[in-house]
Amino acid sequence: MGTVFLTINNKLYRSFDDGGTWHEFTPPNPMVRNITFLDADSRGQIYAGSRYTNLFITSNAGATWTIIDPGSLTGSIRFMAFGEDGEFFWYTYTRYLYKTHNGGATSRGVCTH
Repeated sequence: MGTVFLTINNKLYRSFDDGGTWHEFTPPNPMVRNITFLDADSRGQIYAGSRYTNLFITSNAGATWTIIDPGSLTGSIRFMAFGEDGEFFWYTYTRYLYKTHNGGATSRGVCTH
């Protein structure tokens, strides 16, 4: 069985049984509590985008979170998508699209809309 996260109304929930049961979850870092989007890559790492223009990653089911500083984000994370070979994209509420090839260590703006 797998771990699943869900965010609703600024609250984070976690399930250890593929969504069979849910428990409200408070991450140790207060910045992670304002999540706007969650997604997992093919390796099981979970990425979280926050209202405060931060990206976070966890590799241990949310016990610890590491902030990813991909540069100057311009707005809350609205959507994330994963491509091949570790690349991923995120779109912000200020309508910027970003792309990274190295897990978010660096990024570049792809376009604005």
